[in-house]
Amino acid sequence: CPTARGLEEAAQVTRFKPGPGRDITDIIFDAEFAEIVGTCEIYDDEIEVELKLVILANRGSADNSRTASFAIILAVVDLERNFLVHKGKALRRKFDGGVEFPGNQSRVTYTDEFELTIPMKSGQSADDFLIFISFELSAGELAYNRSRIHQ
Repeated sequence: CPTARGLEEAAQVTRFKPGPGRDITDIIFDAEFAEIVGTCEIYDDEIEVELKLVILANRGSADNSRTASFAIILAVVDLERNFLVHKGKALRRKFDGGVEFPGNQSRVTYTDEFELTIPMKSGQSADDFLIFISFELSAGELAYNRSRIHQ
């Protein structure tokens, strides 16, 4: 099956309340990919992929709604990291997700499953593709992640 993995700089999201503060008291929630598991069926001209994604979400002290909403992006690329194009469009999908923090829980696990069909040309195999999974981040969220990764 094609390798599926989280995109390093976007495999977690920390959402802050509006304003300039960026310390622990300003966090609404944070979430990260805890597990990515994939299976596939390979045919002559396509690969049918089923992905199971487990997300661990933590409620921050700035949260008032007891919910966390986020979007997840799945993108298929070739080994040179070019987006796979099918029928004139990049093979990239966005999915909306979210969790609730019931009662006094401040940590929850969210599981979702996705299906993708990857077209193959003659001579290609499943090893010729990668599936990157990321949270859709704002510019500020991406900058925050980069600053944490490169510390």
